Amino acid sequence: MSQPISIHSDERFASSLQYIAKRLEQRKINTTLAPNECTISRRTKTLDEHLRAALSEVIVVDCKSHYIESHLKLPFHNMLFKHAFIRALCEFDYETDKMIATALINVGDKFLLHSFYDFCTDKLKVRWQEAITLANDNLAHLLCGENFCELLRFLVSNIDNRVHEAFIIKQDTKIEVVDRNMNPFVGLYVNLSLPNEIRVIETLVALSPRKIFNLTGHNELQSTIETIFGGKCLQYLEIEKTVSKI
Repeated sequence: MSQPISIHSDERFASSLQYIAKRLEQRKINTTLAPNECTISRRTKTLDEHLRAALSEVIVVDCKSHYIESHLKLPFHNMLFKHAFIRALCEFDYETDKMIATALINVGDKFLLHSFYDFCTDKLKVRWQEAITLANDNLAHLLCGENFCELLRFLVSNIDNRVHEAFIIKQDTKIEVVDRNMNPFVGLYVNLSLPNEIRVIETLVALSPRKIFNLTGHNELQSTIETIFGGKCLQYLEIEKTVSKI
């Protein structure tokens, strides 16, 4: 009988373990979550492939976000813009970063995510630092709010479109991003420990849809989306007319 496999993290990436467990459970691989630990009951033929895929995603999203936030000198007064900016930087070279991360991962009976970040990601950190240095070197220019918004829109507009359109809806007390059939998008990782509106913004940045339909009537969210995405976001009343024709 094979030994259980455990994935550990310190507080920096503890929330990442929830996604790893969820991703493996979707593949019918039994896991157990405890504080700062995810345990996999046994090694299967396909476990290493699925586990490396899940780990590579949290590395290029959570670990990269942590690195960027730790080294970026730009002060943020708006948390939605901050997370949009960091997620946009994470999306650049996303697939290449994932390939590098996957090649670096070696899973035995125990994997320490925090130690992997601290000691095994130098190759990735060199790549991540390039964008951070560029932003830090232009700090004075970016401190002007309009200049920052222009840069943010530029970054987001240059992210590859994963979908043609996305709809923002309100379900009970939560705001969600869904497809035309009102189903959540699959194959996209956004940290579930983040506040609801930040998850919405990060999801939209990562999806980079050609059209965004805001069906919530949430004016502040509408304004934020229009600032980040420009003309992609239709006005609420226009959307009601559009949806009625779908």
